[in-house]
Amino acid sequence: MRLLKNMKTTIALLILITFGFVSCNDYLDIYPGDSPEIKDAFMDRNESEKYLMTCYSYMPRNGNLYTSLPLLGCDEIFYTTDDIQFTAMGSFPLPYLYGYGGTNTSGSPFMNYWDGGNGASSLWDAIRHCNVFLEHMPLEAGGPPNMEEIERKQWIAEVSVLKAYYHYYLFTLYGPIPIVDKAVSTNAGINEFKIHRESIDDVVNYITTTIDNALPDLKDHAHLNLATEAGRITKTIALAIKAQTLVWSASPLFNGNTDFSVVDNRGKQLFAINYDKNKWQLAADALEVALESAESNYFKLHYSDGSEIKGKTPSQETIYRLAVREAVVTHWNEEIIWAKYEDGGSATLQTFAQAFYPGVTPHGKGVGQRQAPPLHIVEQFYSANGVPINVDNDWINNGWYNNRFTAVRVAPENKTEAVEGQVTAQINLNRSHRFYSSICFDRGYWEGLGFEEAEFRHLEGRASEVSGAIGVRSIGMTGYYCKKVCGINNTFLSPVTGTGYQVTPYAFPIIRLTDLKLLYAECLNEIGVDHQEILPILDEVRARSGILPVKEAWDNHTNFTDYDNQIGLREIIRQERLNELAFEGGRFWDTRRWRTALINMNTPVKAWNVWGETVADYYNLVIKQRPSYSFKNYLMPLSETSLVKNPNLVQNPGW
Repeated sequence: MRLLKNMKTTIALLILITFGFVSCNDYLDIYPGDSPEIKDAFMDRNESEKYLMTCYSYMPRNGNLYTSLPLLGCDEIFYTTDDIQFTAMGSFPLPYLYGYGGTNTSGSPFMNYWDGGNGASSLWDAIRHCNVFLEHMPLEAGGPPNMEEIERKQWIAEVSVLKAYYHYYLFTLYGPIPIVDKAVSTNAGINEFKIHRESIDDVVNYITTTIDNALPDLKDHAHLNLATEAGRITKTIALAIKAQTLVWSASPLFNGNTDFSVVDNRGKQLFAINYDKNKWQLAADALEVALESAESNYFKLHYSDGSEIKGKTPSQETIYRLAVREAVVTHWNEEIIWAKYEDGGSATLQTFAQAFYPGVTPHGKGVGQRQAPPLHIVEQFYSANGVPINVDNDWINNGWYNNRFTAVRVAPENKTEAVEGQVTAQINLNRSHRFYSSICFDRGYWEGLGFEEAEFRHLEGRASEVSGAIGVRSIGMTGYYCKKVCGINNTFLSPVTGTGYQVTPYAFPIIRLTDLKLLYAECLNEIGVDHQEILPILDEVRARSGILPVKEAWDNHTNFTDYDNQIGLREIIRQERLNELAFEGGRFWDTRRWRTALINMNTPVKAWNVWGETVADYYNLVIKQRPSYSFKNYLMPLSETSLVKNPNLVQNPGW
C-alpha cells in the first residue's frame, strides 16, 4: 500500500469530488498494489473510506478547461494563437487540440483515457480500483468489521455504479470496449490482459445490469446530507447514467451505423450495424423511471427570482435572462442531479470566460475573456419569438436575417438587449432570453457583477476599448463572450484600482434535470409518439426562460409547422438541447451521437474583426479558421502501444 505523502494533495483530490464530501482532515488517497498489504486498506471503516475516495477520484474533470473534452473538444468555443497569452504558454489545452487544430494520432492520442496520458487518466485504472474495492469490501472477504452492514452495502453499490460509469464514459469515447469485471493485476494492465473488445450491445447490457443490481442499496437524494455527502452516487444518479447509456445505444452513432463495421479476430461484429427502433423505447422507459426518481426526490427546474441581483427585484426580462445561467452556476440548486466540485469551484473556467467592462483596468487580474463562441453558435440561438432566426417572419420581413451581420444603432425598443443609441450587430438584437443568458457581445449587458439592474455593465469590445484586443493579454477572438458559466456575482474587488477578480465557486454540473427531460422528448419522438404529448416537455423547459410554447411560436411567427412531424420535431428538439445546454459540454456528446459532428465541426469559424478599432472595421466578418474534421474523429483511437501489447484489440474505424 502506497500512501500519498502530502496532505495538500489529499485534500485537493477530495475537493475534486465535491464540497465537503467527507471530513478530510485525516484523509490520504490510496493507490494500492497487488501485495499482502492490500488487506490493510480494508482493515477498518476509516481505511476503507480512503479507498472509496480513490474510486471517486478518477471521475473525469469536465469542468476544468485543461482536462475537459466536453467543454473544448467541439465547435462551441474558439481559441487562436492571436491570443498572446496562449502563444506565451506555447500550446492550447489538450482537449481543445482534440477538436481544433491538433493532429491527433494513434501513436500518441490526445486525451488518452484508455492508457492514460496527454491530458487524461486511464479509466481502466479507475475500474481496477473499483474492482479491488468490490472484491475486498464484503465482510466474508476480509472487509472492515467495524461498520454497519447497511453502510457497507451502500458503499459497494456506489462503487459498482462508479465502475459502470467509467465503462460508460469509455463507451462514449471509444465505442465497443472490453468488459472488466474483476481486478486486473497492476503488473498486468488492461492491454497485457489480452482481453477483447465486446460488442455495443454487450457493453450496454453490462453497464445497465450493473446499475440495476446496485440500485436497492443506494441512498435516495432526499436522504443525503448535502453539507457532507454532495456528489455521492444516489439512486437518481444511477438511473440517469443507465438512461444515458441506453440513449447512446439508440442514437445514430451506434444504432444502424454501417460506416462502423468492425469484426475482431474472433469473427465478432462489434458495432450494431442494423437499426433497432426498440432501443429508443428502452431508453424512453429508462428515462421515465429516472425522471420519476428525480421528482420523488424533489428535483425541479430552477427558476430565478432575481435575488442574485443587488438592490430591488429586477424586471421580469432580467429574471428570464438569469434563469438558465443560475441553473448552472448556483451551487447545488434544485435542478442539479449530479455535479463535481473541482478546480476551486470552476475557477479557471470562470476566469477564462469573464470579460472586462468599463470601470476596470484590464491588467494583472487573471481574467481570460477568451471563451469565444463562433458566429455559427450565435446564430443557433432562437429569435425573441422562440424560433430559428432563419424562419422567423419578423426577421425575414424586416430584413434582419439577410442583414444580420450589419452594424446598426440600438433603437429604444431594444434598450434592454444592448445600450440604446450605440452600435452593435443586427444579429445581437431581438433574440431569446436564453441567448442573452448565455452570450455577451459588444455593447451587450453583463447582468450581475455586484450591480443593481439599472447599473448593469455593458461590454465595449472594439480593439482599443476595455474588452478589446489591444493592451489585453487575453482576448475573445470572435467578438463574443461566454457569460453563462460565470457566477452572477463574480466581482472585481476594486474597480477603481483594477485589482483582484473574485469568483463565486460552484460544482460543475454533470447531469441537470433539463438534460433528462430533453432526452426523454427525443426518445418519444424517435419511437413515434404524437407531437402533442412531446411539446409540453419542451414548453416546460422553454417557459423558465420566457420562451413561447413551441406550437404558438411556430404558428404565429413562421410559415411552417415543423413541430407536427417526426423529422421536423427532431430538429426542434436537437436545437432545444444545443441552446439549453450550450457551453456545458452537451454539444460535444450530442453532435457525436447524432452523427452531425462532421457538419458542425467543419463549419468555418466566423468572427468579427476583433482588431478593428472603428465600427466599420470591427463589424467586418472574417473567417478565422476552416477546420478539417474527419469521419474517424467520431471515436477516439486506441494507441498503437495498446494494439501491440494486446493483439486481441482491434482499432477504431479510420485510425
